[in-house]
Amino acid sequence: MYEHGRIDDWLYLAMQRVPGGDLAAYLRERGPLPLALSADLTAQVASALADAHALGIIHRDVKPSNVLLSRTGSDLFAYLCDFGIAQEEQSELTQTGMLAGSVAFAAPERIEGRQASVRSDLYSLGCLFWILLSGNNPYQGSDLHVMEQHLSAPIPGSPAQGREWTPRTACWPACSPRTRTDGPARRWTP
Repeated sequence: MYEHGRIDDWLYLAMQRVPGGDLAAYLRERGPLPLALSADLTAQVASALADAHALGIIHRDVKPSNVLLSRTGSDLFAYLCDFGIAQEEQSELTQTGMLAGSVAFAAPERIEGRQASVRSDLYSLGCLFWILLSGNNPYQGSDLHVMEQHLSAPIPGSPAQGREWTPRTACWPACSPRTRTDGPARRWTP
């Protein structure tokens, strides 16, 4: 961010232009990404989240369309954007019982109307990693059906489940349960 402020009653942010489009469009064009690229992009988003969390900011809407991409040579760089519904960690900005963010990436506790936290952002990050590896959201259906699955369905196995061993099947068990477990108290945090 270059600058932020207020002009009269209007708040503004001045940020870098990122010409590469967003991660959702990139996935639509290419489908599931290779493990190394999926891990690299997820790590970059995790680093941005760590910076926000260090400042006491919870993003609340981590998803592919909120990750902008920039290419430098053969390197792809991810920028976490759209902090429009972000809040301070202990803020009561959103009315209790209201869900801010995208259902497809929402942590179970958010669906239940509980406060956003570092752990709910990490759950969303786990969903992001899933979609990078598989090309699909972890749960499918209407918004109501997806919310029910986040609340009560088992955490899906590897995006490559049912196929022979691949690097994807090898890495999924190591990371997914730590970011996507249903109970926030049992979810990994840095």
